[in-house]
Amino acid sequence: MTTAINHDVPKALLPMAQRNVLAHLIDLTSRGVTGPEGPAGTPIDPDVAFSII
Repeated sequence: MTTAINHDVPKALLPMAQRNVLAHLIDLTSRGVTGPEGPAGTPIDPDVAFSII
């Protein structure tokens, strides 16, 4: 997801961009806007797919 959003970010900065995307996903999940796909209790993880609730 990070590379699709930040396609122009140098590879050296991708870890920082990944943390930024994850931080936004955590915020959106806490506000009930999105959530990780899968059974209830699926952890918020950079490798998990998210969907709009």
